[in-house]
Amino acid sequence: MGSVFLTDAQQRKTLAAIRSLARAGIHPYAGEVTACATSLFSRHCAGRLVYPSPSARPGDWIDRVTGYIRKRGIECLFPMDDVTLTLASSRRGEFQDLCALPLPPHDILERGMDKASTLAAARKAAVRVPESVVVLAPGDCDGWRAGYPALVKPRSSSGARGLRVASGPEELKGIVDDLLREYPDGLLIQEYVPQGPKFDVCLLLDWSGRPLASFVQREIRCFPIPHGPSTMQESVIRPDLVEAALRLLNAMDWGGLAEVEFMEDPRDGSPVLMEVNPRFWASLHLAVECGIDFPHLLYLLATGRDVPERHEYPSGLKCRWLLPGDILHFLANPERWRMQPGFFEFFRSDTRDDIISLSDPGPALGFAVAAARYSIDPAMWRFMFRR
Repeated sequence: MGSVFLTDAQQRKTLAAIRSLARAGIHPYAGEVTACATSLFSRHCAGRLVYPSPSARPGDWIDRVTGYIRKRGIECLFPMDDVTLTLASSRRGEFQDLCALPLPPHDILERGMDKASTLAAARKAAVRVPESVVVLAPGDCDGWRAGYPALVKPRSSSGARGLRVASGPEELKGIVDDLLREYPDGLLIQEYVPQGPKFDVCLLLDWSGRPLASFVQREIRCFPIPHGPSTMQESVIRPDLVEAALRLLNAMDWGGLAEVEFMEDPRDGSPVLMEVNPRFWASLHLAVECGIDFPHLLYLLATGRDVPERHEYPSGLKCRWLLPGDILHFLANPERWRMQPGFFEFFRSDTRDDIISLSDPGPALGFAVAAARYSIDPAMWRFMFRR
C-alpha cells in the first residue's frame, strides 16, 4: 500500500486529497503549522505532523518534513500551497532522495508561478489575455495608458490575494506603492475586463505534455466578492476551454497538475485568461466527486504506474464550501435572498460539501476548533476579509 505526505492541512483541497487517496487504498499523511487544522481531524489521515513555518523557517521545515518522510518510508510528497511548492521544488534533491515529487523542472515551475511569464506564453499560444504592464518600481505605473478602471495584482500570488482595482491615476499610484511594499517581486497592471462567468480548467499532463485528465467547473459564488476564491462551483462541459488551456500549458512546456482560470468577457462572450495555478486548486472536491480523481491519478503518475485517462464526467453537479466560505459570501452579498441556488438549500441531491461529511465528521469539528482559535487572531480576520 502506498503513502503520500500532504502539506497545508488547513485547506479544504488537502482534505479532499486525503479522502481521495484513502479511498484508493493509499495512506495519506498531512502536516501544518498548527494542530488546529481541518484536515488533521479526518479519520482517513494516517499520520499528523506539526511543522515549523515554511516561510519563516524554511531550513527547519525541510529538516522536519524530510525526517518525517524518512522515518515513515513515505512514498510521495504533494506540496499543496505556493510556499511549500516553491520550497520543495527549489530543494528537490533533498526530497527526491527519499520520495517522489511530482513537479515540473524548477525553472518551468517558476515561470508558471510568474503571471508575466504566463501572459507571454498565452500570447504565443493565441490565448486572449488582458492588456498588461509589468511594474517593478513605483514610477513604472506612469506607463499605463489603457484606461480605467485598471486591475492591479502581484506577479506571483493566488486566491485573489493582493488584487486591487484603481479608478484613476492617483489611486493607481497609491495602490502600486502600497502593494510593492508587500510584493517586492513586482506587480501587473491589467485592463479591467467587466465581470463575467468564471471557469476553471483543471488538468493533469504527463511529463511530455499529453493530457491524462481534464475537468471544467463554473464558479457560481466566491468570497471575497467579486474576485475571491469560489465558494460554490458546478461541473460543466467546455471542450473549447480545455483546448485553449492545453495550448497554453504546452507553450509553457508544462507537465503535472495545473488549473487554468478563464473569464468570459460579457461584451462579446470570448474567454479571457485570468491566471494559471501550478498546483491543486481549492475546490478540488468537485472534480473528485465527478469521478476525475486527480489526487489518485497524480500519485500514479508520480510513482511511475500506468495512469488511466479520465476526461468524461457528469455536468451539473455542484459543490459548496459552506464552512466558512459560503456563509461569508451570504453575509457579504446584498443580493443574498435572490441567489441561485439559494443559500438555505442544504439538501439538494445535486450538491456536495467540501468539508461536511457524515462518514467523516471530524473535519467539521476541526473547523470549529480552528475557527475558535483564529477568531482572536487579528491577522486572520484581515486575511479572510482581504480585498
